[in-house]
Amino acid sequence: GIETRLLDLLDVLYEFFPNAPKHIHAEPRAGDIYRSLGTPRKAADVLGFQPKVSLVDGIKEAVEEMRNSK
Repeated sequence: GIETRLLDLLDVLYEFFPNAPKHIHAEPRAGDIYRSLGTPRKAADVLGFQPKVSLVDGIKEAVEEMRNSK
């Protein structure tokens, strides 16, 4: 339920994958969505899902799990 900018998410991913290709900014296109905010309410209502970690911590845990399962 916390707004996260895509560029902030990319910064986090680059910390774990520093050799990943960097993003490229292009001119805005007609119809581009400049801001969109989802809500976890539907997942809570339908699935009973309640997040227990932040997005950044969840990504960190997932990356570490993937790296350890090799």
